[in-house]
Amino acid sequence: SKSASGTFNFNIENSILVTAGKLAFEAQSTAATVNFNLKDSVINTASHLIFGVDKGEIIIDNSIINDQVKNDGTRVYKQLENRSTMTIKNGSVVYASVATSSNAKNPGTLTVDNATFISKGTFSGADLGTGTLILKNGASFTTGTLGDVKVLNECPQEKRIDVQISKNNNEISFITEESNLEYLISEKDNLKGEWIKKEYKDSILITAYNEGINYIWFKDKDGNVSEPISFNVECLNTTNANYDKEVFYCTGSTIILDEEKWIVIKDKKETITLMKLDSLEERLSHCTTESSSYCHTLKKEKIDYKWSTSFINYYLNNVYIEMLSDDVKKSLVDTSVCNDYRIEGCKDNEGCGGTLKEDIISKDWYCEEYTNSKVRLITYQEYNRIFFNLKDNYLANQTYWSMNSYLEDYGSSIQDNYEYYIKENLTSKLEVKPVITILK
Repeated sequence: SKSASGTFNFNIENSILVTAGKLAFEAQSTAATVNFNLKDSVINTASHLIFGVDKGEIIIDNSIINDQVKNDGTRVYKQLENRSTMTIKNGSVVYASVATSSNAKNPGTLTVDNATFISKGTFSGADLGTGTLILKNGASFTTGTLGDVKVLNECPQEKRIDVQISKNNNEISFITEESNLEYLISEKDNLKGEWIKKEYKDSILITAYNEGINYIWFKDKDGNVSEPISFNVECLNTTNANYDKEVFYCTGSTIILDEEKWIVIKDKKETITLMKLDSLEERLSHCTTESSSYCHTLKKEKIDYKWSTSFINYYLNNVYIEMLSDDVKKSLVDTSVCNDYRIEGCKDNEGCGGTLKEDIISKDWYCEEYTNSKVRLITYQEYNRIFFNLKDNYLANQTYWSMNSYLEDYGSSIQDNYEYYIKENLTSKLEVKPVITILK
């Protein structure tokens, strides 16, 4: 309405918005205030993206706007028009061709705070572009030509801070004479992450679980930031060592817990995931050949395999679990597993059933239903991790079940020639190697 005088708020969160034309947020009345907040989301427009309001604030928070590339690899830039104050922050990435027409004036302030803004052509002044450009906290700003723009670079300047590094497994000590320092750690040389401040004397001690090269920056009380310092986080590769929760173990290490030998699948800050080295005495099948409450293969009233209907799942979480010591049972952690019947998706479109939720999320796959287990089987992704890290690959030998499903009537197993077999008959009786995740 041309007579509107109130405040209108648009909040878009955890969403993907794709348009076939332009997308415009406009107010016909100069008395109206329009606020737009985009968080943890993606916007792709086929044409203009317009924020045509004279009053209000535009916030782009941990979001991506118009990240579009043609099949030939060339990038597409869509026109961005903004009349009010815009803040791009928290790792957001915005691609734009800045509006230069007289009816698309951008008189506001653009703040890029720990984010990326990439524009094509001329980034102009108050008449045609943005009046004030503020860069903060490692902001990245790229444009073809910078016009008549007032630039306030609030990004802290690099400062040399002398430190000495001492390492013991994954405990790293940074010795410095400077006091009241904050630090930021990242797996990439990009100055992105959370600044941490804690009390220390003479040295800052951290415990890291991101194996490989990491980067650290220090910031003093005046906001000066040091040059990045790279350091290597090294795990301990052990063979049949007694388990010590204070040690950071390499994937593929073997340890002794509860008087049993286990292979380390993944060691994290608060948990460790292990697979029993020796198989259970009894061979088991996922499904039965007769009618039961578990998956079975009778044509009438047939129950298909998924992890929640597996007899092995029942056995591990009701029978085998009672064989563990009280201390281990108390420390067991539930693991979320995809419980789909679906016969497509995930690795090579072979289905997501039996895949860990954390792997589905990290790879942007899809699962309709999840189930939890304290004791389970190894997955395809985990088998790959330990196989390429084991000192002796024969430790991964034998023919035993994995948790993954494969199409209708089939599951997956690890073979005694180290191959991952994806068409195992679900009623076959194979060896079983329990997998557990425990708290440290």
